[in-house]
Amino acid sequence: QALIEFAMDQLARGKRRELAGTTFVPAQRNGKRCAQLQYGIAYNYAEQTVGGQVEPLPAILLQLAEKLVAEGIISPQQRPNTAVIALYEDGEGLPPHVETKDFARPICTLSLSNPVDMCFGDKAGRIDVHPGGMDGFLVNLPRRSALVMQDGLCANDVQHAVGPVKGRWMSVTLRNTEVADGLLVGERKAATGAVVG
Repeated sequence: QALIEFAMDQLARGKRRELAGTTFVPAQRNGKRCAQLQYGIAYNYAEQTVGGQVEPLPAILLQLAEKLVAEGIISPQQRPNTAVIALYEDGEGLPPHVETKDFARPICTLSLSNPVDMCFGDKAGRIDVHPGGMDGFLVNLPRRSALVMQDGLCANDVQHAVGPVKGRWMSVTLRNTEVADGLLVGERKAATGAVVG
């Protein structure tokens, strides 16, 4: 409950332009993106690049990361340095996409408030979207659950999505932009031309 209250306060502050840079990302009315809060490191969805000014990871998210490490959900080496809190209002959803390789793996998403079904693509990695819903493999994310996408097929090659939510759904996605040698993923890509993920 404390995390939800924190997020709602931050969203209100973001709407009043009280947060640094692109910490607050407003919802797009066409349903392509819900309202978001970015901490630690910004991601520009339009340009698909890492960088920009945002608020540092707040204490409540650092505590959450420590709890995930303590519970063995992620390892100490996988401790996140960036987070996105996303607020989906009734009828909004997460369009099918594959996680950008600008972030190291694993990627950990926590489901808050209401439960939702996350849809993962078929053997070809695609999700078929139609007026009646989406076809793919459904994974139920109960309230207060964590979904960890490790470095593999699920995180790198298969689309995932959430159909229109009923009520309100909030998620927290924790990621890291560093690879083993301390370079940012984007820096390693630029230096070597390699895709790291």
